[in-house]
Amino acid sequence: HAWFTSFAPAENPEIAVTVLVEHGMHGGSAAAPIAKIVMQRYFDIKNGKVAPRTQPPSQIAHRPGIQPEEQAPLAEPTPDEQGD
Repeated sequence: HAWFTSFAPAENPEIAVTVLVEHGMHGGSAAAPIAKIVMQRYFDIKNGKVAPRTQPPSQIAHRPGIQPEEQAPLAEPTPDEQGD
């Protein structure tokens, strides 16, 4: 399994993320990119770059047989992200 744990910011942490990828080969190549996405989204929401998601977690949780790009986004896209 591939594990990766991180926190940010280093000086005064406010978020910690641990990712486990079952049957992943290496934490740095399998789990770290996922942690990066989670942290980037957290700070984008915190800094007002994207709006928080409005769907309940049960509607965006991974469902077997559905590819990640077919699942709901972690946050609602901003007008800039939509291209409006």
